[in-house]
Amino acid sequence: MIRNSPPRINQGSQDERGVTELLSFILIFAIVLTSVVLVGLVGFQAVEDYHENERLANAERAVDTFATNGNEFVRSDAVTHRSGDVRVRGGTISPGEEGTDLDVTVQDNSGAELWSWNDEYGSDDLGAFVYDSGDASETIAYVGGGVFRQSDGSSAVVSEPMFTCREETDTAMISLVKIDDDSRSIQSAEATEFEIEHRDSTREFFDEDIDSVEIEVNDGPYADGWEMYFENDDSWESMGSNQWRCGDPSNDLDRVSIDIVEIDIDYESPDDD
Repeated sequence: MIRNSPPRINQGSQDERGVTELLSFILIFAIVLTSVVLVGLVGFQAVEDYHENERLANAERAVDTFATNGNEFVRSDAVTHRSGDVRVRGGTISPGEEGTDLDVTVQDNSGAELWSWNDEYGSDDLGAFVYDSGDASETIAYVGGGVFRQSDGSSAVVSEPMFTCREETDTAMISLVKIDDDSRSIQSAEATEFEIEHRDSTREFFDEDIDSVEIEVNDGPYADGWEMYFENDDSWESMGSNQWRCGDPSNDLDRVSIDIVEIDIDYESPDDD
């Protein structure tokens, strides 16, 4: 009688297959774990970047709104006081930081000065209302009537200053807000109310024998933002070495107005409560 014997199982093949399956499981688990960790790290950083960008965008809007209030002192002689809330959200607000050093000069046909910033204010800069996000490379500032954003040592215009140079009407209008120095600063998660007070004004108007208005950007944390503003405005002619001119050399200006308003910015510190 012929008996059918069960097939022999090769024990070595079973062991190899078991080891292979174990290695495959370990490899797949490692890939999945690595992917989860990488996605978590990248996702966490993306969320952090998003929140930081949102915080800076909100601060930018807040400073821009603050600038609108500050510029009201230039637009109307009747405005002597303004107030507004700024939510700092963990950053720091400094209401009287260093601003840009501008030299503004109005010249007559003989090259003599009809008016200059240096004669009126000496070496004073414009002052600045500055929001610092907490990272030294990111600040947003209200300077001279415009809003500038500084990142990694360079700045750009967020809201343009109140300058007008019109070749078609031979008119130049220079309006600046000068912020008095104040070494105090505030850091808070709550909305802080700032009080803006008018301190002084310089208003000059010229309508004859005007050759040009010249502006030189000398120094300051936001100087390159001002330079960018003039470079992007075709009505201002570059004179080189950070200097710009309003006025065609072959044609006199008909009207020039200079309007400088000095303001003081104050707030109630939490320690005053």
